[in-house]
Amino acid sequence: MKALILYTNTGAGHASAGKAICNALDNLNIKTVEIDTLSFAGKNTSKKVENSYVSIVKHSPRFFGSLYKAGVKISNPKIKSIIYILNSLYANKIYNVITSENPDIIICTHIFCAQTISYLKNKYPFNSITAAIITDYTCAPFWEETNLDYFFIPHKDLINEFISKGIDKNKLLSFGLPVHSKFKQHKSKVATKKELNLDPNMKHILLMGGSMGAGNILESTRILSDKLPNIQVTVICGHNEELFKEFNKVKLNKNINILSFTDSIDLLMDASDILITKPGGLTTTEAMTKNLPIIMINPIPGVESANCNFFKSHGMALASNSVNETLSLCKSLLTDDSLCNSIIQAQKKNINLNTADDIANFLIKQANHRRE
Repeated sequence: MKALILYTNTGAGHASAGKAICNALDNLNIKTVEIDTLSFAGKNTSKKVENSYVSIVKHSPRFFGSLYKAGVKISNPKIKSIIYILNSLYANKIYNVITSENPDIIICTHIFCAQTISYLKNKYPFNSITAAIITDYTCAPFWEETNLDYFFIPHKDLINEFISKGIDKNKLLSFGLPVHSKFKQHKSKVATKKELNLDPNMKHILLMGGSMGAGNILESTRILSDKLPNIQVTVICGHNEELFKEFNKVKLNKNINILSFTDSIDLLMDASDILITKPGGLTTTEAMTKNLPIIMINPIPGVESANCNFFKSHGMALASNSVNETLSLCKSLLTDDSLCNSIIQAQKKNINLNTADDIANFLIKQANHRRE
């Protein structure tokens, strides 16, 4: 049996969800093939789309929010959007891959991929089981244009929203959002701090701006450095080289550690008492799998603001609207064990630790049924 995983480089979450599913399928001895679908859209198209997305989000988040609102208004299950049409232009190249690989299962972790596969399903006979992994806690515009066998959504409380947008109820499965198995492991906070050369006797805050290092990370770090000098802070700049260089010009206390991109987020979460981050679907779910209290900052208007509202309403995280509020919330979490525990209990109640395995097993079972 073979599975084809399709993703796009528009934020790290979509690729991370794909890798989580790959990991689960690999553990079940299922061969997997991962493909960036935009690589078929033309020379350097994937990189151009990624750069454009990152640039807009970093420098013009309000403009991105306006685009999202416009998408909400024109989103219509009866009329195909320009995005759907653009993603159909390179569909035949994807079909050649499908014909060559002959996968039993096709998994899409981004709407672009799902639109391409939906177009192909309407054009050619399809034997593969097709599924989408929704990586945010909302139904973003244009999902109603897609036609896959299954849609795995992050939470049961989102079912009615997806139905209202035109998704078939029978195709919706609220298994959760898949994260890599390493986030299910809970290592000793003291031991992990020692492993990362942090003081095991000091509290530790992890500050992230997503893979692109977006948001007021610099201002937040400055106020934490000034007002919480006895707290260790690790700042992740992601792929934002400008931000990383800016930190070299700023005077911070000795307990502030600035990193660029890192593959040790799971260990840093184990070593942390608080996570400050923008509410991307994957990062927050990874942290909640680790039972880490979260302060959400700088949501990108659109899916991230929807994520923020969802997490707040379910008690799984706190939200800050300013650097001063972030500082105040940090102080509360550092001193109020009952507040931390209430957040952690809400996370445990709402996050499925075994999502990736559950999805993998379900799709394998459906593929076997189709073979019979």
